[in-house]
Amino acid sequence: MRFTLAKKIGLPFFIIVLLVASMGVVSLIGYHKADDSILKMRFEAKKQMAVVNMQSTFASLLTAVNGYIITGNGKYRDDYMGYAKKLDAETESLLPLATSAEERNVLQNMRIRLGKVTDVARKVDILPNVRRNPQASSLMQEMDYRYGGQVYNQMSAISELAAERLTAASLTVDKDRRWAIALLIVSTIIAVGIGITVTVWTMRRISRPITELVGIAQRIAARDFSVKLAAETGDEIGMLILAFNAMADEINRRYDDLENFAYIVAHDLKAPLANIIGMAEILFTDFSERLENEARGFLNDIIASGKRMSALIDDLLEFARAGRIEFAKEAVSMDDLLQDVETDYDLYLKEHNAKLVVKGNLPAIMCDPVRFSQVWKNLIGNAVKYNDSPSPLVEIGCESDRQDSTMYRFYVRDNGIGIPEGERERIFMPFQRAARDTKYEGTGIGLAIVKRVVEFHGGRIWVESNPGKGTTFYFRVPKPKVT
Repeated sequence: MRFTLAKKIGLPFFIIVLLVASMGVVSLIGYHKADDSILKMRFEAKKQMAVVNMQSTFASLLTAVNGYIITGNGKYRDDYMGYAKKLDAETESLLPLATSAEERNVLQNMRIRLGKVTDVARKVDILPNVRRNPQASSLMQEMDYRYGGQVYNQMSAISELAAERLTAASLTVDKDRRWAIALLIVSTIIAVGIGITVTVWTMRRISRPITELVGIAQRIAARDFSVKLAAETGDEIGMLILAFNAMADEINRRYDDLENFAYIVAHDLKAPLANIIGMAEILFTDFSERLENEARGFLNDIIASGKRMSALIDDLLEFARAGRIEFAKEAVSMDDLLQDVETDYDLYLKEHNAKLVVKGNLPAIMCDPVRFSQVWKNLIGNAVKYNDSPSPLVEIGCESDRQDSTMYRFYVRDNGIGIPEGERERIFMPFQRAARDTKYEGTGIGLAIVKRVVEFHGGRIWVESNPGKGTTFYFRVPKPKVT
């Protein structure tokens, strides 16, 4: 069964949801376990509090009986009756809290001893003239020291058992808390590990091929058809890669057909055009004396128009060739490239008394050196050509691009005639010129070639100008990737 892209995307989400659910279950188990321990601790604390209340009530009961014996005041007898009922009720409420056989045994013995205390209290109650009766003193000692001490010891025993259970429950709560935290930490580490693994897997199986496909598309947009992407999977991405490779081959074939067509058309156009120019020049040379001035003027116009037409065809072919980019395998030094351009333009610069200045060391970029030479030649040539200064100055440099750290920003600055604001976009279109004056020769194809070459290298070009004071062309291109 084919592992489709939908399954590759859905599987990580399913695993993540499963991990979140598992962590929730683990947390719930830890919560319930700790909650049970907390309930036990509260139960033992309630039992201990009940025993403490019984001890207090029993002490008050003994005090009331002793007070009645000593003073003979009937109020103490009434207090005793109230404490007796209260103690009986507290004893009954403690019975359900006695969960172990040992506690129930101690509680049963305590009830027996309480019964003995009650019997002594009844004997005291029926004594005549209890304040002066010598028997009352012996009954008080019997109640306080014999049975009272035994009851108090039984209550203390129950309290100690409750305290032991409370301590054990507290330790269990602390243990359960540590267990729950450890379980949550372990499950979190496992979940994070699995999440990272799933993310890396997803990036390798889905994101990486798509990113590579985008890079191939950018190279094809620059007419670099030397790269192909292998389809490593049989899913939709693999099918897309195969279709993309087929499309790239078809585009390359059509480009070749179009370029061949352009060469054929140019050749077929230039041959008869050359004949027209040649015949017009023969007529002008050999039959000039027989022709009237107006006819000679017409021949001059034919020759000039034919030569302009021939130059347009040459530039049109050059514009078509500018789309054929052959990227270098290594970064090309712009300093070395400019030295070659300056050597080629040495005579041209001297004829115009122009000076070329390169600011600092220029970086190297991945480019087609032949096509990028065209960029420098066109920009330098325009800076000198469209310049009325007696000493044209052309300055070239590279600045850091604050908008994008992955790009270099080069500039070519001159002190020429400048470009009106409304012409700054149009000059990059084929056969469009900002300078309408016929003293500036050209067909208007140079900047169109520059724009095409820069954009095919993944960059952008623009111009800033102050008419009458000079122009600066900026273009940014990608920095070489560090491997």
